[in-house]
Amino acid sequence: MSAPASEPAEAGRGAPTDATPGDAVGQSTAGRLQTTRRTFRRVATWALFVLFDGLVVAGAYAIALQLRFDGPVPTAYTIRLREALPAVVATYVATSLLFRMYWRGWRYASMYDALALAQAAVLSTGLVFIVDAVVFSLVHPIPLSVVPVGGLFALLGMGVIRFRHRLLQEVVVALRRPPRSRLLIVGAGQRGQWLARELLCSPALGYRPVCFVDDDPEKQGQRIHGLPVAGTRHGIQRLVEQHKVEVIAFAIPSVSVEERREILARCEATSARIKIVPGLPDVLAGQSSTALFRDARLEDLLGRPPVAFARRASHGALSRSVLVTGAAGSIGSELARQVAAIGPQRLILLDTNETGLFDLAAELESPGAASQTRLEVVVADVTRPERIGRVFAQHRPAVVFHSAAYKHVPLMEVHPEEAAITNVLGTFNVCLAAEREGCERVVFISTDKAVAPASVMGATKRVGERLIEAFSAGSQTVFCAVRFGNVLGSRGSVVPIFARQIRQGGPITITDPETTRFFMTIPEAANLIIEAACQAEGGELFILDMGDPVGIVDLARKMIRLHGLRPGEDIEIREIGLRPGEKLHESLVGSTESLAPTKHPRVSRVLSRAAAPASREELVRGIEQLRWLAEMGPAEALVSTLFALAGASAVSGEAAVGSRQ
Repeated sequence: MSAPASEPAEAGRGAPTDATPGDAVGQSTAGRLQTTRRTFRRVATWALFVLFDGLVVAGAYAIALQLRFDGPVPTAYTIRLREALPAVVATYVATSLLFRMYWRGWRYASMYDALALAQAAVLSTGLVFIVDAVVFSLVHPIPLSVVPVGGLFALLGMGVIRFRHRLLQEVVVALRRPPRSRLLIVGAGQRGQWLARELLCSPALGYRPVCFVDDDPEKQGQRIHGLPVAGTRHGIQRLVEQHKVEVIAFAIPSVSVEERREILARCEATSARIKIVPGLPDVLAGQSSTALFRDARLEDLLGRPPVAFARRASHGALSRSVLVTGAAGSIGSELARQVAAIGPQRLILLDTNETGLFDLAAELESPGAASQTRLEVVVADVTRPERIGRVFAQHRPAVVFHSAAYKHVPLMEVHPEEAAITNVLGTFNVCLAAEREGCERVVFISTDKAVAPASVMGATKRVGERLIEAFSAGSQTVFCAVRFGNVLGSRGSVVPIFARQIRQGGPITITDPETTRFFMTIPEAANLIIEAACQAEGGELFILDMGDPVGIVDLARKMIRLHGLRPGEDIEIREIGLRPGEKLHESLVGSTESLAPTKHPRVSRVLSRAAAPASREELVRGIEQLRWLAEMGPAEALVSTLFALAGASAVSGEAAVGSRQ
């Protein structure tokens, strides 16, 4: 018996403390009334189904008897059938109750429900036949030949009643003829068959499946849900042209990465848009939405498999306190998500972007994010040494991921002062504060543009690598760096720029048809950074095996195709030439560097064969000069000093200076 609403026990459960007994009685009465209405509607629905089943069975046996005599039915048989029908109807209704036919949601019925209906009808018909043949062996109330025919008609009638929603939907679609995209399904397995069934049952989704493609020779020539398995992967282009296919749905979630990319490359060569059907485990694990399929993403078409990292339990310092600078950026925010998944005691998010920090914190603190991590949001600028010193003294992080930086090459060519202050002085401030407060590990995020830098941004990142190298000498703090190429989907990178240009109708602008770049996904980049923090012992520079470089013009064509358009026809690709600071080709390793393996087969350590690294004192003097030039000196002197501090050749520095003039 529940406590009255005025008792403390009820108030503790969230009821208003000023509720009166009258309010509680009113709410209770309303609840009972609603329950009564629900029960009445349910009973009325069951009664209607029973009534319709009775009418269907009676009509079915009457029609079967009429067909038996192929003309006027003798009066004696009409009277016998009329006397036997109540028992026959009762048999069918009882069997339907046994198979729980009146407790099923027929609007969403599946093959299992249809099979259960057939089993109930067969059992009912069998019982009627046995009683008619055995119990009334001398004078049959119903001619024996009428019973199976009547049972068949009864099954058809009950099926029509239960599947009326789908039948009406098919009729409406046939009359209206809404526009539907012709769709080819790659994969006639379980996922492909499920997709075909859903699309055929739901024409309003706007897709009309026309055929399957599958490499299994036993499936060739078969029909699944009325659709032919018309060929293998090698015939995709021919089938797209033959059937005027507008959309290709890739429905083989379990295929290997190499096969997946090979099949998608064949799909990409056609004029159809490409969709990806997620696997059921991905949907259940929350890694994909519950939609039938999603658009193919660029990472689906990259020429290498994604790098997989083992799931990490709480790893030493990562389980205590972690600070991420630049946390509102693309890499920083993903890094924060993955660190939060590890479950440190505290996660400090630092950035100057207050809106980005607010949104990220709200995401990480959402009710669905089951984490005991305490979040600290810090709005601060890494270029202010006193402020950064106070942040480190207050929060005393065990691990620091330093991703705060300016990254846009052409912009930094125009504003080298800001690049030097943020990327160089900011990194120096973070390293100095981390060492002073006894942080265990600092991970600096670099770029392939730091290799033989030809841009201001690349030179600043190379100085950052040298700072990590210098700070690691004789320090109790473990300093390391991570170097990688372009990140797919990061803010300001080429992929969102191309996507915006495609949405605007083109043209896509590329620097040079010969330009190539290395690419990786944002999760890969964040994983590599965390892997570096786990493996580092001091002074290492890690890189990821990023496969072969991708041509920018090929990237543009792939993105146009992913949007279902044709390069050169629907979207123009226009060459604009290299911008200041840009190279035709990037490299992950310099001419004086080599690679050494690490614990992870796809992660390597960079070894330098150059002279001894610069001392901390030498770098500090250069940074002080850089600080003065950034505030007071001419830009040309700043750039020259920056490249000298980066250890780059004079030619690189002069080229960078000249590119600004």
